[in-house]
Amino acid sequence: MVILLIVSLLLSAFFSGSEAAFLSLQRGRLAKLIKDKIRGAEEIAKLLEHPEKLLATVLTGNNIVNTAAASIGTALVISIFKNNDVPNSISVLIATIIVSVLLLIFSETIPKTIAVRNSEKVALLAVKALKKVSYLFFPFVWFLEKISKITGRLFGIKDASIISEEEILALIDERQQIGEADASEAQMLERVFRFNDTKLFEVMTPRTEIIAIDQNCTLETFLEIYKNHTHSRFPIYLGDIENITGTISAKDILTGLSEKTITNKSKVADFQRTAYFVPETKLVSELFTEMRLYGYKIALLADEFGGLAGLITLEMLMEEIVGKVGEEGQLIASEIEELGANTFLIDGATRIEDISETIDLTIPDGDYETMAGFVLYNLGNIPSIGDSFMYEYYRFEITEMKNVRIEQIKITKTRIIKNLK
Repeated sequence: MVILLIVSLLLSAFFSGSEAAFLSLQRGRLAKLIKDKIRGAEEIAKLLEHPEKLLATVLTGNNIVNTAAASIGTALVISIFKNNDVPNSISVLIATIIVSVLLLIFSETIPKTIAVRNSEKVALLAVKALKKVSYLFFPFVWFLEKISKITGRLFGIKDASIISEEEILALIDERQQIGEADASEAQMLERVFRFNDTKLFEVMTPRTEIIAIDQNCTLETFLEIYKNHTHSRFPIYLGDIENITGTISAKDILTGLSEKTITNKSKVADFQRTAYFVPETKLVSELFTEMRLYGYKIALLADEFGGLAGLITLEMLMEEIVGKVGEEGQLIASEIEELGANTFLIDGATRIEDISETIDLTIPDGDYETMAGFVLYNLGNIPSIGDSFMYEYYRFEITEMKNVRIEQIKITKTRIIKNLK
């Protein structure tokens, strides 16, 4: 009976470990195994396509061997204490405690821990045996599978995605660490997933940085502005920038001037197009779809009070995926410049999440989206050039200002852990 008990415990460990291995196996890693034509990988995929059947097989096998272990353990203990005048009720209690401890340690904790840490190997080793078990206990497996599906429908439980966003991101990170994907590829793929969760106010050009044109100005005045700000489109206003009346395309004006159908004395308002307003809380992915569908190239963002919050262009939305696109023949100015091993020069408009990707610095969520916002939050006032403060191991120093706007910040890693102004 001792041998039978050990066999039952081993079989229980097999089913518990198999369950843990299959449920913790990353779908991205499984796809890689299939691509590499690893034997057994396709069989694993087929089992995972029907999770109800997989769980029914594991639970059926596990319950049978656990029941067998309990019965054998009880019979074994009773036979041991039979000649010592120990009541059967006490023997059963002792057997229950011993078998429960053995199952918990050797058939649950240890095998599941090993399986989770080696999910690929365990799944590949177990898949053929699990298929045979599913055939052996077909009636029980079929019944449990149907019950599981019916229960899921009653409670409105939907099937989980075959592969989650977290799994894909984990796979990307793993590929980058082992050198199978370079940093630019990994960053682009991560941007694709971030694209669906980003709101417009996180990536817009804020109101204070908008270059807008008075609709009553002449093309001669516009061209002077255009020399210094070669945007493809500009919002136009009447009286005040809060009163946006439309947008203009630089291409329309330059084409008209080259064809001599207009003169420098023509009014900007003659080329006005309808302004497209959207709330600043709209998702980037939603606006991207709308702009592609309706042909808009620029959108004005309204805040909750109906005021102008900022603007965004189709090009800016595309840059959220592919990164910054520079002018022809010009290098893109980096938002984060490494001055030394522990010193960085940061553009004030750099987003917080971009900082954490480049520098070993975790900045908590707060009422700010950019480095300039984080600096203002910590200082509590409008700073001057040279003002600084400490955050964790880092010293933040303002190195460039434009009026009240923070243009550049120098971050230096130190050994001091303080929060001083």
